[in-house]
Amino acid sequence: MASQSRQRRNIDMGRLREALRGPDVDTRVWLATATVDNDPDAIRWEAESGWIVDVTFYGGPLDGDGPVACRLAATYAAAGATRSDPPSGGDEVIVSITDGDPNSNPIIVARLHNQSVPPPALIFGLPITEVTALLAHILVSPLGLQEEYALPARLKALSWLLEGVSLALAGTVALGVTTLPDGSVVPPTQPMLRGADFTGATLGQLLTALNTFALALGPAIALLAPAAVPAPAVTALGTAATALGNALTSFQAAAVANLSTRVVGE
Repeated sequence: MASQSRQRRNIDMGRLREALRGPDVDTRVWLATATVDNDPDAIRWEAESGWIVDVTFYGGPLDGDGPVACRLAATYAAAGATRSDPPSGGDEVIVSITDGDPNSNPIIVARLHNQSVPPPALIFGLPITEVTALLAHILVSPLGLQEEYALPARLKALSWLLEGVSLALAGTVALGVTTLPDGSVVPPTQPMLRGADFTGATLGQLLTALNTFALALGPAIALLAPAAVPAPAVTALGTAATALGNALTSFQAAAVANLSTRVVGE
């Protein structure tokens, strides 16, 4: 009898763990690995929940189960606001099973690169190395990027480098905003000058006319009033007119050469 009593008190914990490890039995929060399905409607937007993503689990007790519809966790979610980063078919994801039931409230909490969905190798035509990945936040996406801010946004950095096929700026762009000690912001009040139009038409025509006038001024005075104007004055006036013409020509060339090649206006 003593031997039977000892057997009743000794619980087989291994069998108990096996009995409680599967879905719908273990109600603790647990994680599972899955891949996003490649069906055309596997990734869809719903007004009530945002992105809904169909996945198929692999590995563990749910291996092969799918498609299972999951909500997609976001880095920013508030009333009427979100940050949208939809996945792609074939993405490897980590799914949180919040109550032990994969069909109850599964949530995609992370995404991973794998052999079928490798990380990018290039950015702006340059190779991504461990050094560049450590030093910079990298976003490489086949999708268009659009961020919308209801209130004014302020971007501050030691330097900015904008590269792209085209940069389209909609609305008013204020360069040179001043921040006062009390934190208030004073926008600039002067409009930007369209450099190409100004130097090519307005300033160019003015400089050409002034240069023509300067070059003709000395000889014209000598011809119109040879007796009234002493010869030294005519010589000095001609020299000054020539110098003025050369200065105007240099200024016109410098004005064109100093136009920005990276900042353009409307």
